[in-house]
Amino acid sequence: MSICLGCKFLLFTIHSFIHIIASLKNFFVILDTQNIMTKHHFSFKEIFVFGWEKTLQHAWFVFLSTIIITALMGAVSHAFFINFIVCLMAGLSIASISLLIVRNHSFTFMDLVNPVLSHKRVLKFFALVAFYIVPAILLSLTSAVLVMGVTSGSTSAVLFGFILTVALLVPTFYVAVRFKFFPYVVIEHENASVSELILKSYKLTENNFWALFCFMLLALILNIFGLMFFIVGLFITVPVTIFATAHLYDRFKNHTIV
Repeated sequence: MSICLGCKFLLFTIHSFIHIIASLKNFFVILDTQNIMTKHHFSFKEIFVFGWEKTLQHAWFVFLSTIIITALMGAVSHAFFINFIVCLMAGLSIASISLLIVRNHSFTFMDLVNPVLSHKRVLKFFALVAFYIVPAILLSLTSAVLVMGVTSGSTSAVLFGFILTVALLVPTFYVAVRFKFFPYVVIEHENASVSELILKSYKLTENNFWALFCFMLLALILNIFGLMFFIVGLFITVPVTIFATAHLYDRFKNHTIV
């Protein structure tokens, strides 16, 4: 009896969440009609609806891939460094397979492995990950100084931590937005140097900073909704976000000379 009730509750939760996702389309329509995207070559509604449709179209592949990747990361969860490396490789694989899916190319489960077989691609991806997360790490450290200053009652530590945190806040968000598409750039230009990859990633988002910022904010809100629904919703919102991001990358790429 309890199992049946649990299954019914789970189905009700998923159904309710899908209903909320569908209702978000109206929100995207409002954004578009308010001319937020008039000077850009895409709309929020089109991008997220595309991600939703691809998630439904490839639901079984998404589900089985999630199980495989989760099991792999769980197997090495006891070793932090190895787990971190596996997570990065999983990110590279997901970015690569998402491009194949949004472009309607044929693919198999082996395409999850192929991206990490090239040591050149993997090393350059790691280099750009380091470049991407350094500002966030520094921001975390300065925030820790600020918290320690508050807890210890040290005015100088609080002031020092606050100044550094504010000083790093803007660069951190700027780098996060401007270099959002670096995984796809690495996948498609693995023979380019690291500096060239950084430049290509930067040019790709030129004149689209606020549009991309809004997209990332909406994606974050969408995944918060997924988290609120007993984490089950993340099995829907995360793939939607991944496919939407890959689709948006193609839109930017088709309108940018890199």
